[in-house]
Amino acid sequence: MNAPNEAGTTPIPAEKRHLALASGAKPVRMNLMLVLHMIFVVLPYAFVKLPLEIILSHIILRFRSKMVHLIGRPWYADYVRRLTQFVLSRTTTAQARVIFNRTNAYTLAYAGVAFIGYKDWVTQISVNGTTGGGFLLDTGGNAQNYFLYLAKELNLRRKVKFSIFQLDYELAPEFVFPSQLIEVQAGYHYLVNNQGIDPKKIVVAGDSAGQSFAELLLPPPCAGLTQKTKQKTSRAGGNLATTWLLHVARPCSSITVPESLGPTPPRPAGAFLISPMVDLCSYRPSRKANNKYDFIDNGGAFRAALEYIGVSNSAPIGVPSWNPIHFFQFPNAHPPRGFNKAPKFVAGKEVKGLELLGSPYANPIVCEDLEWLKEAFPDDGRTLISWGGMEVFNDDIEEIFKRMEKAGVAPAKSFKPLGAHDWILFDSFIPGLHKTHSFGPDRVATHNISVVADFLQSFDVRIRQEYWASAKQDVKSAPQAKEQASVPNPEPKTERVTAPAEETQVKAPSGTNPAKGGEGTKAGQGETREKSLEGSGVMVGREWGKE
Repeated sequence: MNAPNEAGTTPIPAEKRHLALASGAKPVRMNLMLVLHMIFVVLPYAFVKLPLEIILSHIILRFRSKMVHLIGRPWYADYVRRLTQFVLSRTTTAQARVIFNRTNAYTLAYAGVAFIGYKDWVTQISVNGTTGGGFLLDTGGNAQNYFLYLAKELNLRRKVKFSIFQLDYELAPEFVFPSQLIEVQAGYHYLVNNQGIDPKKIVVAGDSAGQSFAELLLPPPCAGLTQKTKQKTSRAGGNLATTWLLHVARPCSSITVPESLGPTPPRPAGAFLISPMVDLCSYRPSRKANNKYDFIDNGGAFRAALEYIGVSNSAPIGVPSWNPIHFFQFPNAHPPRGFNKAPKFVAGKEVKGLELLGSPYANPIVCEDLEWLKEAFPDDGRTLISWGGMEVFNDDIEEIFKRMEKAGVAPAKSFKPLGAHDWILFDSFIPGLHKTHSFGPDRVATHNISVVADFLQSFDVRIRQEYWASAKQDVKSAPQAKEQASVPNPEPKTERVTAPAEETQVKAPSGTNPAKGGEGTKAGQGETREKSLEGSGVMVGREWGKE
């Protein structure tokens, strides 16, 4: 039952043959049966059953509809949510890729009024990397609209130069663990060793299953502080971002890149985890309770996890299904009880297949070592986790967040109690999705932009503070160095007993105390020029977006 998928059947792309990627199943492709399935199952739902559902729940039976009274999501946003969930839960990977792909997403993003003519903002770069999409789909383009809004907010309004480095990694089931993490590591090497970006100016980000990087570029001192900091973000997915940081802290022997890519860089400055899939096989209550309110379903998430670790044939596959009952219930089963009972993780031991459910490098929730979490995740509010209270991953994310707090990471959070999976991305381009019964700031359409812009701008503030502290230290040390250079050699001076005592003393610079080595400046001088971190809007141990 737990035999891996047929291995080695998908060739490694020529440009990635220097990486030790793990080839998995044969490439998934559309065929006549899958086309007919979409025509006779997906289309009738989209144009017949779904409109009837919307009319019933939002008009005729709205007095008993939980969507209306509990969440408050408008009918048109609920239509998109239900259709997305139906497609993801009732189709195969090949079918879903017809709809959810980069070309469609980019075309949609640049067809809107907000970004028509802004396509030149994006540069196609061929590098290894990752996005969200449950390991199976290239959904990175679906966040393009959000990151364009974020780029406008930071670059044009806040004058903080910002760019995103979005990685393009091989998908499951064609490539399985640890392929995607190897590509993430290669992408990070590229940013640091090839592009010369300081890890202190990089924020790793990821939604759902994927991951990305962000970059903050401070101009060199000779350029002056009139220039603005440039911040760059690259993104992949939440699971990969989380497991990759665990790998950076304590390297996994199976996640390696060629020596030609240069030395291994240290951990990036920050992390932004968006609805991360931190448990590949969860039985927590929200996995079932929130199925009816989210974009994804628990059975579909479980199927994607099995594809990622290369054991999709170890549990029943419910798609494609022609059974009419699956118009009303999800075809993919929830994880069987006890399915996640994997051998205890042993550091240094390589595992495959179902044993990966017990490895933090694939399944972050099993990491109970608080010291490891402390080493992996940037502390002092530099790790931001965003999720919604109505998504299936809610309980899983709450658990990992509490562990980080216990470990002393002091993560920040942006939590939307009535939000769905990836709300912080989707609120930007799905009409009406931001509207709920919430009385907090997350009801505002631009809240998802401002809360992340505040978080990323805080790194700009930190970098500038470090620069000012360094510059102030240089100013202090300059007269001290000049003073030391002007002092004659003390040994000959002690032998010249005929010289007057006052000639052997060194005249201190004006306003200093020679006894203190030139540090007796006016009290508080230079301190008022530094902006305190709290005053900058950085919320350590608090919730982002709440006053």
